[in-house]
Amino acid sequence: HDVFSSTTPSQLLVWKPVHGHKVDSRPPSVDPSLLLEIDGDIGYPPPRHHSHRLGNSQEPASQAEQQKLFSVLAVKCIVQLELIQSIDNIVFYPATSKREDAETLARAQNNNVHKSPGELSGKGDRGMYTSLSLHHLYTLLDCLLQAHRFAKNFNSNGEQRNLLWKSGFIGNAKPNLLKQETQSLSCCLRIMFRLYFDKTRADCWKEIEERLLPLCSEVISYFLTLSSEAHSDAWTNVLLLLFTQLEKLDETRLRSFSGPIYPLLCQLWCVDVRPEVCSVLRNLFLKIGTVYGISVVSNGVGGGERGAQEL
Repeated sequence: HDVFSSTTPSQLLVWKPVHGHKVDSRPPSVDPSLLLEIDGDIGYPPPRHHSHRLGNSQEPASQAEQQKLFSVLAVKCIVQLELIQSIDNIVFYPATSKREDAETLARAQNNNVHKSPGELSGKGDRGMYTSLSLHHLYTLLDCLLQAHRFAKNFNSNGEQRNLLWKSGFIGNAKPNLLKQETQSLSCCLRIMFRLYFDKTRADCWKEIEERLLPLCSEVISYFLTLSSEAHSDAWTNVLLLLFTQLEKLDETRLRSFSGPIYPLLCQLWCVDVRPEVCSVLRNLFLKIGTVYGISVVSNGVGGGERGAQEL
């Protein structure tokens, strides 16, 4: 947590140009070497830690100092993104999450409902998950969730992003936190569902469910507000992960989850979603239908009239 705190560019949400300095209509570029790994994404400031926030008396006194500050923030951006990716690598082993995302996407593209959503190829569990205590995992979850929520707030603040862009931060496009927003959330969901399915950690199931239920509603609700196609597309892997994990729930658990999120799931049909997301969403609806006895699924295909007759 301290490492996250010491590398957070807190000023990004509150920074304003120095009075008397004109904001350029065409921003200068930042050192390209600082941007190779972040594609314009910037970092997250967790609450309660503001050691790097500048007070009014510490505002940059010149354009040179402003650019120096921007360079420092750009470095912090890189470190923040690396921290999020490092958590995923440590808990689940490097490249494991990317492989799972690729396999889930491939199944969705092929509409392969015959293969279990939890079935993965490749090597078994080689990460540090089994060696980490609940306290450590909860600490990581808190950091990841804070990162995700800050990223959402920043990405929603078009005025501040535009101000930073016109002042020369992150080159020729508005700065964004898309990678932090999605990667931190994906890692968080992986950890929470892993705990929720782990029979050796049954003592934490109730607490995880209390955290996971509102998070699922938060995830879907936020996605429904997205108006940018690029932003929505960036959420593809998050939605695929969430829906495939929900489909794996047993009937009792799925009843608990489907009640609160069902209206939101229905609303997804009213917005543009990628075909892959439609595929896994269809499978989830079919699973919910069997749980409530309103449909029959045979080999991943709805029973249709047969199901209705059997009811």
